Amino acid sequence: GASDVALWPNQKSSNPRAHRNLNSHNKYAGESFPGIYDAMFDIENKADQRKAWEEVKRQISIAAFTVQAAAGTLKDVA
Repeated sequence: GASDVALWPNQKSSNPRAHRNLNSHNKYAGESFPGIYDAMFDIENKADQRKAWEEVKRQISIAAFTVQAAAGTLKDVA
């Protein structure tokens, strides 16, 4: 919906705090991987802890894939 923030292509945040304007004052300013941040946000209060930690693992997997894909594009500068 209009109140969700896209974190990765085709991904929406379920975090109710994620619908701030994306500007110089957004909550992701210091976050390299906002999907992990959202997955861990308020995790101790989630009803289904197993599902919440599975989402954290999924987000870490996405971040690892992204870093590996980016690293694969680097070339040596000699």
